[in-house]
Parts: sequence; C-alpha cells; structure tokens
Amino acid sequence: VGEDVIAVGNPFGLIQSVTYGIISAKGRSNVGINEYENFIQTDAAINPGNSGGPLVSLRGEIIGVNSAIYTRSGGYQGIGFAVPINMARKVMQDLINKGSVSRGWLGVGIQDVSQDLAKAFQLENTKGSLITGVMQGTPAQKAGILKGDVVVRINDKSIRSSNHLRNVIANAGAFTEIEMELIRDGKTIILKLKLDERPRKPSQNKVAPQPKLELEQVEMLGMVVEKLDAETAKQLGIKPGVGVLIVLVKPGSPAEKAGLLPGMIVQEVERQSVVNLSKFKELISAINLEKGILLLITTANGSRYIFLQKDKQ
Repeated sequence: VGEDVIAVGNPFGLIQSVTYGIISAKGRSNVGINEYENFIQTDAAINPGNSGGPLVSLRGEIIGVNSAIYTRSGGYQGIGFAVPINMARKVMQDLINKGSVSRGWLGVGIQDVSQDLAKAFQLENTKGSLITGVMQGTPAQKAGILKGDVVVRINDKSIRSSNHLRNVIANAGAFTEIEMELIRDGKTIILKLKLDERPRKPSQNKVAPQPKLELEQVEMLGMVVEKLDAETAKQLGIKPGVGVLIVLVKPGSPAEKAGLLPGMIVQEVERQSVVNLSKFKELISAINLEKGILLLITTANGSRYIFLQKDKQ
C-alpha cells in the first residue's frame, strides 16, 4: 500500500493513455462487482475504456488488470479497482488449457465472525470463517466438517474472513488436496481433503410465504414464530421437520436490529436443533435473554448465525 503505479488504457477512445497514482488498498472485497473479489484499489485515474489495461509498478511490472471504478457520476472519482495479476494469470491459464475457468469448491455456507459470535463460540478473536451449513455429498461433508466450525487456516494461509476463505478455496483449483485447520468447541482440528469443482447451477430464490394466523405462535425478542409445515418448507427449498418459521418481526425490536425478517427459518438455538415449535419453546425457556441467544437462521439462499440479545435498559 502506498506504492506508485500507473494505469494504461484507452479511456473514452483516447488510445495508450497513462495515468499516475498509488495503491490505496489491497484485498478489497464486498464491492458488489463479482462473486470472487480480491481487488487492488488505486487512485490512478480509471475511466470507461481503461478496463482490461494493465496496472503497472514503476519497475515496469504488471501488478493488476484495470477492471472497475466506484463512481456516482459515471466518471473518475478517485477510486478504481484492478484484478491482481496472480488471479488474472490463473484465469488466463485455465482458459488456454481448459477452455473455461476451474475453481475449487468446498460445499459449505460461510459467514464472518463478529464480536458477538466470537463470544458465543468462545473464540479468541474474529479471524476466520464460520461454517453455517454443509451440503450433502460435498468435499466438506466427506471430510467431516460441521456447522459451527471455524476455518482458521488453509495450507500455509491464515484465513482472515469468509471472503478470504472463498478466494483461497477457489484459487486452489478443483480436485486439489488441501490441509484445513478448524476450531470446534474450542479445540483445534486438522483435516485433509480434496476439493471438488464448483457446480454451475444457478441459485433459485424462493418467495417467502404469508403467515398463517390460525397456527400456534410464539414471540421472542420481537419476532413471532410458528410451525414450519411441509408446504412452506418446499417453497423455501428447505427440508421439512427442522426449524420454525418467522412470520412477524416487530419494528424497533432486537430481532429487527439483528436483521431478522419474516420468512426466515430458525433451525438451531444455542447449537441445538429445533425440531418443532415445542422444542423451540423448551430451549428459549431455559435461556437468559439478557445475556443473549445464538440462533442459526436459514433462508433459500443459505444459513448464517445471528446473536440476538435483549435491549439493555
């Protein structure tokens, strides 16, 4: 960061233009451009027509490929992004050798570790990636990875976040053997496994069903849940018989502040499976809501852990 760079390209059709700047940041993700993001951020002027051109150090080394800008006007505003050359080189080699890009695949749902989740899972810090779900028949399931595991290392790379894990797995390539370090219930576990190739099936978004008021309902911290029936589970693409359905979230409640929405499924309370509404009531009755409660929430798009806590007076 801070190194001088130049961006080469054809902005607005002006061929072989060169602009100058510095590297503002590395490893930028959650930009919303691609699923796999690990951008170099630069303040070298990048405009329409620069994409595909090189980002070059003053030693003449190509360090990235200009790709996008952050803008509200359509033109340069001081924030540009380039794909790191190592990532671009792998894509190029895959296209030349295989005709398509091959990415490694583990078969898990993941999320970042917040301070609340680190406390709930008894972790020393927020580094790593929390496993929220394991798909059937995947490398993750065959290796024995479980929901609630925290991935902290792949081979010699320490995992900083979920996006970092996604990129490390993808860049490792399909059918590559890796060593993974997990934290499970406070203990370190080492696993060796072979990655698969990422499937090409598009995700399917399901429409959340309308609440059925005639069913028995239970309220907790501003969310109202009811029995998850087979029809609703099918609509959401979720197995029936596990979880309760959130049908209402009260404005301003702890549930709303935690990001809960109607149509979500509560599948676990404090790492214990919720098989039905009776089990949900039993589990929450034994918990001090002042100290907080750990929930595993599932939608048609995947699962994630949420730490819910009663508002402090």
